[in-house]
Amino acid sequence: MYIQKPSDYEALVTPYQQRLLQFGVDDSKIYLSEASNSVFKAFTNGFTPDETTRSYDERKHAILDGGFVTTSFDGTSTIVITLKPTTIIADNVLIVIKDDVTVDVDVETLNESGEILLFLSYKYIKSVYENAPLIKALYYDGTTFTPDDFISDTDGVILNIIRFQKTGSLVSEITTVVDNPYIQVIKKFKTINGDDYEIAPLANFWYRIIEGYHELHTRRQEFVIDDANMWIQEIPNFGIGVNGTFHSTELNIDLIQRKNCIVQCYINDVKIDPTAIQHVSDTKVKVWMPADWATQPVLPSMSIIIVG
Repeated sequence: MYIQKPSDYEALVTPYQQRLLQFGVDDSKIYLSEASNSVFKAFTNGFTPDETTRSYDERKHAILDGGFVTTSFDGTSTIVITLKPTTIIADNVLIVIKDDVTVDVDVETLNESGEILLFLSYKYIKSVYENAPLIKALYYDGTTFTPDDFISDTDGVILNIIRFQKTGSLVSEITTVVDNPYIQVIKKFKTINGDDYEIAPLANFWYRIIEGYHELHTRRQEFVIDDANMWIQEIPNFGIGVNGTFHSTELNIDLIQRKNCIVQCYINDVKIDPTAIQHVSDTKVKVWMPADWATQPVLPSMSIIIVG
């Protein structure tokens, strides 16, 4: 079973779903939904340089909440793929999938050099009849799909890509391209028939917030020092305003040009101030502590957090 319709979902602004204005007047519902969907268009429109260069058709889908995909196998040739409850904009329609949706893919005859692409298949149509979203899992070898059911007009949202390995005909390992869409701040794309499809697309509004948080988080690094041997006794070769012998340790940081970073030291969640902080290079700082602290018989666990 590679195509599954959600058992409980809502497509909130479609002619089929709306029950506003005069009931049964098709045109009024159609035009109302078009006006409502223009609001969601604002969420997906790009406003950063890399986004504005992409066509609108490539930017009309976005995950607002959820979007998590789990995979499992039970020693057979079948991979079980589950989309957890998700709120998503697809073709400018707000779709709420309320329950897990599971599709099974039998990979017995499939080559492990290919991938399984999990799509949300949906296109807005002006119809008062049900227009259901589908979850579709298709095997892709870079040229053709198995089954041959890829429809570029509706299969615009790649929720995840699943890779697998087999022992004989049995599944032995599964990996996914996206583990968590909300920490995927570098956008990923899949080229199909010459067109780029974004994998697990996030709304630009949320994307910018998440990107900003990720930038702040990556600048906050924690080093736990619990071994006195990590402290080296030496006399500072720069003016720290205090005379005497001190102990130091050098810490590598993963972002360059952070000469204005702040080093915060904690022991048992209590903040302590180091004697001095020396910026050795763009990627290294040296923390200096008094000798009576660094030479304790049992050195307390100390967390050093670099923020900048």
